[in-house]
Amino acid sequence: MNKIITLAVLGVFFSSVSGVAQITVTPGTTLSVTGGTTMTMSHDVNISNGGRLVATGAVLMEGGNFSNNGSAVFNGTSVLAYNGTAPQQLNTVAPLNVSTLVLNNPSGLTPDNSITINNQLVLNNGILYADTSTPIHFANSASYPTERNQSRIVGRAILDPIAVDTNALNFLGCNIVAGTDMGTVSIVRNSGPEALVFIDGDVSIAQNWIIASSNNAAGPSRNVTFSWLSAVDNNRGMTAIFPYASDSTGNGYTALNTTARDVSSTDPRVYQLPNLNSYNRLFTFSDHNPVGIKTVTAVTAKVSAFPNPFGSILSLGITKDDDEPVQVRVMDMTGQTVLSNTYKAGRSTVIALTEVGNLAVGTYLVAVYNEHFGKSLKIVKAN
Repeated sequence: MNKIITLAVLGVFFSSVSGVAQITVTPGTTLSVTGGTTMTMSHDVNISNGGRLVATGAVLMEGGNFSNNGSAVFNGTSVLAYNGTAPQQLNTVAPLNVSTLVLNNPSGLTPDNSITINNQLVLNNGILYADTSTPIHFANSASYPTERNQSRIVGRAILDPIAVDTNALNFLGCNIVAGTDMGTVSIVRNSGPEALVFIDGDVSIAQNWIIASSNNAAGPSRNVTFSWLSAVDNNRGMTAIFPYASDSTGNGYTALNTTARDVSSTDPRVYQLPNLNSYNRLFTFSDHNPVGIKTVTAVTAKVSAFPNPFGSILSLGITKDDDEPVQVRVMDMTGQTVLSNTYKAGRSTVIALTEVGNLAVGTYLVAVYNEHFGKSLKIVKAN
């Protein structure tokens, strides 16, 4: 028989449970945290395989890590709040649905599976690291967070398909005004190093948006305003910025405006595209000069990094079909460039990066590119 432990009713009613040490929900046990209960945990919560957590209208204040190898259900107005000081984890064996997720930790939070927000995501302090394989989804019923340079999503955030029709839509820096019918819309907002787009030997800001509209064939015309924080500028020149969009297959990028625009006076940066009528594309920004953009021949290229994890030296093995130099850029996981240089590179080259020995322990992204190709991969500084 399954055991059910209810924190709101233990002979008497508890409106607050504070200072709880590590909790393990064992197989066959259900931990039920009911309405009106605030449970403050100083250590980890572990839901074993076969264990179950059910929160209904409750607030769980997590000071450690949350690990779900069984089943976790957050009903109604339930809140899962991360209030630690060291980097925290949200580990879950299956994608997790959360009513409200609150981040109040300057060291940040890293989920290891996809999370769906049904009510709201509140970013008080710290960065939510959502890898491209572990995105944050926003359901139709969810409201979207206000982001700041030190409190934002780095990685992939997805607005699940929502009926927009002629209404306005504003999602994480993509503001589409009301207008002609767009039908159902979904938006993917990528941020951080993995959001970089390589444009004719240059590179974009560390943020992009993919907008999909079910009525794209009808060409709904809307004013669309994009905004991004200075933290994802990626050292682009904000006094001469251009918008770019991919083709419908996501390959190749075209400048949408041949006149440079200065967006340096605001943070977030703001750029409006009037009467945009072609969607189902990726949109981003760069200070690359679009005048005389040429069609370049794609190069077959391979890039490897070794050893990885690395210590004092990281070597890059590069195999490509041209003899052109390459730009190497190392970025931390917030998108900030920590190392950048240009190297001579033949068709088969090994580049030794000795400067990486000074980096702090952690995960980085290295981008290698020239006018014909762009490759990026994750690297780990171990000691």
